Amino acid sequence: MKFEAAIFDLDGTLIDSAGIWDEIDKKFLGRRGLDVPEDYAAAIACYTLREAAEYTAERFSLNEDTDGIIAEWQQMAAEEYSRLRFKKGASELLKTLKANGVKLALATSADRELCQAVLKANGAQPLFDSCIYTDMTGRSKEYPDVYIYAAGALGCGVRQCVVIEDTAAASAAAQSAGFKVIKAGDGEFPAGEILGIFK
Repeated sequence: MKFEAAIFDLDGTLIDSAGIWDEIDKKFLGRRGLDVPEDYAAAIACYTLREAAEYTAERFSLNEDTDGIIAEWQQMAAEEYSRLRFKKGASELLKTLKANGVKLALATSADRELCQAVLKANGAQPLFDSCIYTDMTGRSKEYPDVYIYAAGALGCGVRQCVVIEDTAAASAAAQSAGFKVIKAGDGEFPAGEILGIFK
């Protein structure tokens, strides 16, 4: 079956945002006299912002409101996200796919405002036919719901869509539902590999 759509992750895939969140983690926990455990970033990588806040409060025994934690994170992240640029080759790939009739969706656990700030800064808002957030499905990227939702929003079947992801857990979740997955982690953005699938 011919592929008709591409579903992109945002953080770690289209943008290198890990450094931002590493700093936010350090500042947030540092304000509370805590160090960042080595496994913390990996532990929350697939979580929604709310799930990450709930996990953080429980793990570090913080007697704090979840909404307050989220608001603090958002305030720290907002300015940084508006300055982020897509990885080299990503913008050109999206434009080429769009010009060739490939349907495009974003499937992300990122906060909506942060996500839209990045898309606007990179002139990419018009390129995506749909933006799907994990809070629309009620489950994190450890489950394939967000990708299935995105495929439905594009009017495509699972096997007509390619998912581009950077984390192992999210990639495995998408594969478990029958999606073709291309890994886009550290290093060069796999523009050629992605484009090759749609030729």
